[in-house]
Amino acid sequence: MRRLQTNEAPTPHRRVEDAGTPVHRAEAGLFRALAHPARIRLLELLGGGERPVADLTRALGVKRPYLSQQLAVLRRTGLIATRRSGTAAHCSLTDPLIAELLALADPVLAEATGVRRAVPQVPPPRPPA
Repeated sequence: MRRLQTNEAPTPHRRVEDAGTPVHRAEAGLFRALAHPARIRLLELLGGGERPVADLTRALGVKRPYLSQQLAVLRRTGLIATRRSGTAAHCSLTDPLIAELLALADPVLAEATGVRRAVPQVPPPRPPA
């Protein structure tokens, strides 16, 4: 590390968020949203089509407030959309390419870690009552 001369003022460090172009910041935001196992599982489930939030809660085996928090992150990032039908909320991927992105990560994951994704067991949606 270079020492400062006595007449030199220290240079402020740039925050990581300030580095790179707007595209790099957007990519970082996308990958931050993907950096959680529950959110990845949600995207896998939604890759099969629109699902009621109640089904997602059961499929993940989590409590509703926790699920709502994870869905909010995915919504803010633009990965999912939510629509209301009566009192039920339904979620879907905003673009089928999101499911493809997850599928493309499989060979990289397998190469880097030796972990292979099992065929995801996606419980079928419950029929409307």
